Amino acid sequence: MASWMTNIPVGFRFNPTEVQLIECYLTKKVKGEPLPCDVICDCEIYGGEDKDPWNIFGETSSKTFYIFSKLKKKGKGRRIDRTAGCGTWKRQRTDDVKDSKNNLIGFKKLFVFKVKGSKSNNGGKGHWLMHEFSLRHDDHSDYVLCAIYNKTESTLMSHHKKGRGLAV
Repeated sequence: MASWMTNIPVGFRFNPTEVQLIECYLTKKVKGEPLPCDVICDCEIYGGEDKDPWNIFGETSSKTFYIFSKLKKKGKGRRIDRTAGCGTWKRQRTDDVKDSKNNLIGFKKLFVFKVKGSKSNNGGKGHWLMHEFSLRHDDHSDYVLCAIYNKTESTLMSHHKKGRGLAV
């Protein structure tokens, strides 16, 4: 477990809405304003060998980790480099995030981690998913807020038994 996770009090549950993540956390981070609480840390998730999600968050973790990360562009182009360790984060879809007045405030992108050369997504290390929240394009920020988790068979069964769906 990452050292920053040790500051969270026992029994604390962080379960923000998509709008709260963008308005109360990501927007404030980009503007340099104080955050409501310190449960979201900065974390580089793209890059070398040590950037596999199981190396950052733990191989068997079923928790959702919320982090801020800066996007890195490929060369001088506009495309984002999403390689991480032995694989890459592949985008599955993009959804608009709108506030209560139906104003577009940002985007939520779903990514799945794919191990290079593996026919399955996981390479034997689970099924890692990431929801990446970003501000509207006119806000020009390299910061994103990511919710990352390992969707294991036991996680699916746990959610099924409790009558809750897994938000994907």
